[in-house]
Amino acid sequence: MRSLIFTVLFLSVISLYAQEIVGNKEIDREALLIEASKEKMLGRLDKAKELYKKLLTEYPNTEAAAYELARILMLQNQPEEAVIWVSKAVTANPANVWYAILKADALQAMGQYKDAAAIYEQLARQYPTQYNYFYKWAFYLVKANELNAALKVYDDLERRSGMNENLIRLKHGLYVAQGDQKKATRELLRLAEAHPNNIDYWHNLAEYYTQNGEKEQARGVYRKILTLDANDAKANLALAGGDVNKQNDVLYLGSLRQTFESRDVSLEVKLGKISSLVEKFKNANDVTSGKELLQLSEILEQQYPKEAKPFAISAFVLSKQGKKAEAVEKMRQSLALDDTDFSHWETYFADLEYLGDMPALLKASENALDVFPNKPEVYVHAASAELALHHLSNVEDLVAQALPMSAKFPAVRQHLLSLLAMAQTQENNIAGADQNFAEALKINANSATVLAWQSLSFAQRSSGAAQALQLAQKAQQAEPQSRLATFALARAQFRSGNNSEAKNKLESLLPSANPLYLEQYGDVLFKSGDATAAVQQWGMAVTKGSVSPSLKKKFNEKQLHE
Repeated sequence: MRSLIFTVLFLSVISLYAQEIVGNKEIDREALLIEASKEKMLGRLDKAKELYKKLLTEYPNTEAAAYELARILMLQNQPEEAVIWVSKAVTANPANVWYAILKADALQAMGQYKDAAAIYEQLARQYPTQYNYFYKWAFYLVKANELNAALKVYDDLERRSGMNENLIRLKHGLYVAQGDQKKATRELLRLAEAHPNNIDYWHNLAEYYTQNGEKEQARGVYRKILTLDANDAKANLALAGGDVNKQNDVLYLGSLRQTFESRDVSLEVKLGKISSLVEKFKNANDVTSGKELLQLSEILEQQYPKEAKPFAISAFVLSKQGKKAEAVEKMRQSLALDDTDFSHWETYFADLEYLGDMPALLKASENALDVFPNKPEVYVHAASAELALHHLSNVEDLVAQALPMSAKFPAVRQHLLSLLAMAQTQENNIAGADQNFAEALKINANSATVLAWQSLSFAQRSSGAAQALQLAQKAQQAEPQSRLATFALARAQFRSGNNSEAKNKLESLLPSANPLYLEQYGDVLFKSGDATAAVQQWGMAVTKGSVSPSLKKKFNEKQLHE
C-alpha cells in the first residue's frame, strides 16, 4: 500500500513538473512575441525580423509570428521570402483571410498574378457576399492578361450585386482593350438605358461614338440629351457642328452659371458637370477656362460654406494661375472641412513649399500625419521643412520612420535618402552623406531631385564647387522645370564664380520668396558689388523665417559669410 501511495505521489510531481515546463515555454514564447512586436512598432524592423525568426526557429507553429515576419519582408520589398513565411501562416490557419490576402499581395509583387487571382477566387467562393474579393479576383486576372476570365468574373458579380457604374466601366474598358467596339458600346448603352435621366451617361456614350468615328450615332445621342435638357451646351454645340473639346470648354462653363446659382440643383449634380474639366485644367493650364471655373467654384463656396470641395477647386485653379498665397488659404479652408483627400494635401504642401513657408509646411505635414500615418510622402514634406529649419535630428528621425514604408515608392525613397544625406552634410558627416546619396542613385541615377540635393551638398564643401556644378547641370538636363535643380545650378555657379548666370537663375525663382532663394540672391548681389540690395534680400530671408546659421550674421554685420 505504501508503494502504491509513493508511486501516485511520484507521478503527480512529474505531471506538475511537466505542466510547469510547458507553462514556462509558453511564457518564453509570448515574451519573444511581445519583444518582436515592440521592435516593429518602434520602426526597428531589422531587429524585429531577427526576433521573429528566432521565435519561429524555437516555436515553428507560431502563425502570428510568421505573418508579422512576412509583413516586414513586404515593407522591405522582399516578397520572395515573404511568401514563404506567410504560406506557413496560411497552412497553420487557412481560415484567416488576412493571411490569404497578404500571400496574394506577395505573389502579385513577384508578378505571379494568376496565383494571386486564384487566392481571391477561393475567397470569393468562400465569402460570396464580400464583393471586393470578386473585384480583386478580376483585377489580378487582368494583370495576368486573362481578360475573358476577368469578364466572366464581372458578369458573375453583376448577377449577384446588380448593375452599377463601376462594373460597367470596368467591363467597357476590357472590351476596349480587346478591340471589341460593339460590346464596349453595348456596356455604355446599358448603363445609360438603366439610368435614362442621367445626362452624363448619355454624354459618355456620345463621346465614345465620336471617338470611334460613328458621328451619326453620336448625333442621335446628343438629340436624346436635348430632350432631357434643351440647354445642354455640349449637345447644342455638337449638333451645330462645333467641336466639343478644348475651344468649347469656356462656352460650356459659361452656360452653367445659371444652373450653379440655382438652389434647386444639388451640389453633387453641379460638381458632376465640371469634374472632368477640373481634371483637364489641372493638367493643361488654360487661363480662360480657369477664370470660368473659379467663378463657378466661388458661387459654390457661398452656397455651401461647410462643403470642402468648392474650396479645393478654387485652390487648384488659383495654384495653377500662380496665385499661391490665395490658393493656400482656400486649401486650408477645404482641409478644415474635410482632410481625407490626399490630393488636396499634396496641392497644399506644394504651394507652401513654393512660398517657402517652412513653419507652415511643418505644421501642415504634422497634421497630415494624423490622418495618413502610413504615407511616406508626408514624411518627405515634414523632413524638408525640418531641414530648412535646421532641425537635423528631427530629419533623421522622420527618415528612419518613413524608409520602411517607402519600399514600393522608389521616387519617395530617393527623396528621403537625399534629405538624410543633406542633414548629414550639415552635421559634417560627409561619409554618411555620400553613402546615402549613392544608395539613392542606385534606384535612379538620373533623378533630378537626388542630383540637385547632391549638388547642394558638394556646394557646401570647401573643394566641391566643380562637382556641384557638374551634378546641378545633370539635374537640370534631367528635369528642366525643377525649381530645386535651378536653385542647385545657381548655387553651383555662384561657388564657381559665375555671378551673372547665378543671378539670372535666382531671379527666375524669386517670385516664390523662398528664404533659401532670397539668401542666395543676397550673396550673389553682394559679390556683384551691390551691398545695399544684398542686405535687403538677407533681411527678407530673415523675415521669412530662415534659420540659416550664417544668415543673421550676414544681415547684422552687412558682410558675406560663407
